[in-house]
Amino acid sequence: MTTFTQALKVCTSITHLDLSSCIMQNKHAFAIANALRHNKYIEELDISHNSIGNEGLEAILKALQNNTRLKRLNLSSNHMSNDAGACLADMLHPHEKVMLQSVLQGIVGWDGANHYSSYLARNTSLKDLDLSWINLGDRGVEAIAEALEHNSCLESLDLRGTNITSEGARSLAKAVKQSKSLKMLKLSKNEFGDGGVDILAEALAHNSSLQILHLGSTSITSRGIRLLSQALMKNKMLRELYVYGNEIGDMEKEVLGKEMKEHRGVRVIGI
Repeated sequence: MTTFTQALKVCTSITHLDLSSCIMQNKHAFAIANALRHNKYIEELDISHNSIGNEGLEAILKALQNNTRLKRLNLSSNHMSNDAGACLADMLHPHEKVMLQSVLQGIVGWDGANHYSSYLARNTSLKDLDLSWINLGDRGVEAIAEALEHNSCLESLDLRGTNITSEGARSLAKAVKQSKSLKMLKLSKNEFGDGGVDILAEALAHNSSLQILHLGSTSITSRGIRLLSQALMKNKMLRELYVYGNEIGDMEKEVLGKEMKEHRGVRVIGI
């Protein structure tokens, strides 16, 4: 590690650094952070699937504060707590004008989402935000949704497996309804059921930007599909709809597929 970090300090040709699944702990993160304080040429950094805790993460994020080239950062699957969100938000501020067309992962829980949402509201360049498989819950999603109401550039949002219920869906619906930039929304593997779909359907009827919607394994029944179908007849933009893994009756599947194809040209996946 010593030889590597010494070389990383002075090397200006490395722009993509993949250190995922390297069994790194805090002591290794400290060494990497020391090198990154000197190297400001890294554009993509992946330290996912390691055993780095808050202290090691904080060291790396502080080292990145003066790097204005960073575009892609993956912190997922490390030993981080909610405190990591505050540190990540502080690190991101210098990058508000950088093209972060990327996947920003690793924010954990409500506190992390709340810290990050303030950055998201002001950001004018982020295109792709992946928060999948993070325990955001309804409160965390509410913070993200509120930020989206003030964000006009995000095109793709991945919230799969984030423990959203119908309450979280209500927060998202408001943001979706008025969004002019969001093109892809992934909500699969959340248990918001027909109640959540009912709320989202009303928003989709007024949305003018969304093209791809993932609702797989969200506990939707035939009733939810009927509500969704009615709303999408008013939506002019949607092109792909994913509804796999739901308890949908054969009749509703047939009607949805036929209506979406014949009247809207929407490709329905999962029926």
